[in-house]
Amino acid sequence: VRPVEVAKYVPLDRIVIETDSPYLTPEPHRGKRNSSLYIHYVAEKLAAVKGISVEEIENATYENAKKCFGIKDRLQKVICLLYYSAVSGAGSSSIASYAARTLLSSIFLISLFIG
Repeated sequence: VRPVEVAKYVPLDRIVIETDSPYLTPEPHRGKRNSSLYIHYVAEKLAAVKGISVEEIENATYENAKKCFGIKDRLQKVICLLYYSAVSGAGSSSIASYAARTLLSSIFLISLFIG
């Protein structure tokens, strides 16, 4: 069964999206190494499969990720939003952009551990 077929039937409140798999790069970048910069392609495809807006996918999967990782703190929410903003600017692949994403990821992980 193809993932697209499965996505049609999985309830939206049970879905999170990610791009961590290095060799499952979404179109139009298939064949290249995967990157967090491509997460918006995953959201767009899921929206098309579900027949809803990308904004609905973003909101639902953000809420699902918060539940999954226990994100309740305001700082963690801000860091998540900043990270999402950094990665959704898909054309940006500069060293500064990469450094910003890496820093935000590190701060987020630290904030999870210190509560």
